[in-house]
Amino acid sequence: MNLLAVDDDPIILEIYRNIFSMQKHRAGGPTDQVDIQTEAQSGLHQLLSPIVLDTVEQGEWAARMAAEKNYAVALLDMNMPGGWSGLRTAEEIIKHSPQTRIIFVSAHIDYSLDKLQRKLGANFAFLHKPIDENALIQLVMLLVNGYQRELRLVGAEAGTLQANQVKDELIQRLEESEKRFRDLAESASDWIWETDYEGRYTFVSEPVNNFLGYTGPEILGRTTWELMPEEERERTAKMLKSIMAKRGRLHELELTFQHKMGYEVVVVSNGLPIFHQGEWVGYRGVTRDISRRKLMETRLEQEVKERTEELYQSKEAIREALHLNSTIIDEAPTGIAVYDSTGRCIRANSAIGKIMGVSGDQLLAQNYHELSSWKESGLYDSAVEVVASKQTQQVDAHLDSIPGKSLDLNCQMVAIGKQKNHLMLLVADVTAVKQADKRLRHFDEELENQVNHQVEELRKKQSQPLNYQFRVLIIEDSATVRYVVEEGLVEAGFIVETAESAEVGYQKIEQALEQGCLYDGILLDWVLRKRA
Repeated sequence: MNLLAVDDDPIILEIYRNIFSMQKHRAGGPTDQVDIQTEAQSGLHQLLSPIVLDTVEQGEWAARMAAEKNYAVALLDMNMPGGWSGLRTAEEIIKHSPQTRIIFVSAHIDYSLDKLQRKLGANFAFLHKPIDENALIQLVMLLVNGYQRELRLVGAEAGTLQANQVKDELIQRLEESEKRFRDLAESASDWIWETDYEGRYTFVSEPVNNFLGYTGPEILGRTTWELMPEEERERTAKMLKSIMAKRGRLHELELTFQHKMGYEVVVVSNGLPIFHQGEWVGYRGVTRDISRRKLMETRLEQEVKERTEELYQSKEAIREALHLNSTIIDEAPTGIAVYDSTGRCIRANSAIGKIMGVSGDQLLAQNYHELSSWKESGLYDSAVEVVASKQTQQVDAHLDSIPGKSLDLNCQMVAIGKQKNHLMLLVADVTAVKQADKRLRHFDEELENQVNHQVEELRKKQSQPLNYQFRVLIIEDSATVRYVVEEGLVEAGFIVETAESAEVGYQKIEQALEQGCLYDGILLDWVLRKRA
């Protein structure tokens, strides 16, 4: 038997191949689930053997294959971006093979049931993702059964001389097919059913006895709501009648039945409307027992409630700790920035923004792998090394590429995070300190040069004979310099007076003018901290 699967997701196609190739083992699954799946797949292979599954990712390819090969069932994704939709693919397949049954397997159905019936007739069904393997297998078997029946009927109508022989063969094969279907339905763990247009059961599989304690004959002719607790009947009847009036599908419909022994049984039902020659005649579907799951959900909800209460008690403390941590980072005078494993800035406080002269949004848009300033200053190489070695580094960097600013920074780089692949950068702006230190070194050099020059000049004059003693005034704010110069001049035979500031020096010059005793020379420091 030929099957065709069309889906743009390769993973879904692999699931189909596993289902229809008798993959019996499911790692970690419960034993009864494995046995159920194996029985269902075994029945499928008995019904369809041999199975040939063709898989493609585009509707156009599927249409070409259908033109060359007959398929019993086509499994189609409804939405396949970049190509044909599931509906168009189905239309093209049916043009070549009107008997092919279509199953739309999709997370979303974008068309109404009436529109699909007008375009495709009655030979189609729905199955929602994620795929339920048992439901898929059972639905394929139901549709293949109808496909085989139609083929036999078509073959019988086309027969001429061997009409009776063909008819007998068709009947025999049909009976065998129906028997295989019945056997599988009876052996499956889920309850397979059919109803008429009034909602009364016309067929139920044997597992209904395990579900509700009733035998098949006890259920036939009764409606779903008649088998429910009294308080559920009116609500359920109204809901189901509304769905039936619209010819809607039953999707994961949770219902509560009443067991023959009186206790409640929670189930989930899925079903599709049945059409015969364009007329709606009832519903066909599958029901599974979820009572154990509901019990587990109730226990889980209670456990979650208890755990939630415990977590709630510590939530405020955690929130306060997080707020405190965030406040410490934001208010810290040291610049702090955090970069993720890709190099993107994910956190920055206001201090680092002020240091760098950029806004917080600009910092968060940065990636240090792309910053030329980091590469030119050596910060980038250090960052890569810290993340690779997980070792903290202290780095001094000079940045000239910050817009309008030239910065001297003292940086500490730390690898953080669970995998230690994030980078935290701690930054202190030492530009002013560096500049002050540079100026101080420059002043010291200038002062030393001036003193050496003046001493040298005095030594030259000392070697010449003097008829009288020269009177010299030294104006210098540095006590050390004053002392050194004064000692040298006195030793050379000069009369020396000193002033520690421009103001004092000015006063001494005025006094000398008043007394008529002018200075022969004045040694004046070019840079004075206190100026007149």
